[in-house]
Amino acid sequence: MVFSIPEVLPITLPGLTAAVVIPTAIISSQLIRGKREIRLPDALLKRSIPRKAFAAAVGAILPFLERAERGTRARWGWASNPVAKRFLGFFFGSRGKSD
Repeated sequence: MVFSIPEVLPITLPGLTAAVVIPTAIISSQLIRGKREIRLPDALLKRSIPRKAFAAAVGAILPFLERAERGTRARWGWASNPVAKRFLGFFFGSRGKSD
């Protein structure tokens, strides 16, 4: 879901879609295949963003996450079983195909 956050922001930046869709597709395909551990390609793992930009992004999103967290409860048990993870992987992987 972290990779999906930029997609719901009202600001559109060129190239942002590709930066979000690629990791989402990789993670979704691994969930569909039933992998127990998510792995990203080394090329993605070696990339970094400046600490100042990351701190600014965290500072901007944190109040929204804290507010959302107050209105949530513990996760449903069925959502973490292997079949549900495969379904969720398929769901997240197919969400961007209509764009």
